[in-house]
Amino acid sequence: MPAAFTGDAFESNVTLFRKSGGEKSIYSLSDFERGKFQLRDADSVCVDSVLDRYKNLVELRGAVMRPVNIRWTGTFCRYVSSSKRQAALSEDAFAKRGIIHRRKADRTLEVKEFNVGAILSHQEADEVLKKEDVVFIPSRKEANEALTLSIKGEVRYPALTIMHRAQASKRSSSKPVV
Repeated sequence: MPAAFTGDAFESNVTLFRKSGGEKSIYSLSDFERGKFQLRDADSVCVDSVLDRYKNLVELRGAVMRPVNIRWTGTFCRYVSSSKRQAALSEDAFAKRGIIHRRKADRTLEVKEFNVGAILSHQEADEVLKKEDVVFIPSRKEANEALTLSIKGEVRYPALTIMHRAQASKRSSSKPVV
């Protein structure tokens, strides 16, 4: 069996499909078995590629001078200071809010907010980053964009309302409208 693989081959999972008589057989071959396994006419070999995931990647996006992918080092402050030359916050960064998009163990998405300015000035505890986190820092413009609220379904007065973020935060802290 050939031993040459391309750079993105997941060598731990080699599958062989073989016609034997009137049926087909499938074999999952380990490194040890591959050396001894003899290929026959009409055999098909399938090698998967490695997953498109990184074990040590954190991304910084949004209102930064240069969005970067960087090696995961632990905390937000350490992350920003280690990449300061590359990923400094831009002049229009909204420093009161940052968003972390994080994958949980079951691969569902978790969204976590934090105060960028308070962390960088050491007024709040640093945010611990995990592998595959995507840190997004909004710009002031993005933070002040209008929100659209749609009220649909089995309601008396369906509506489409456009409100400013300040109105939305005020509205969410008051009693619900019935």
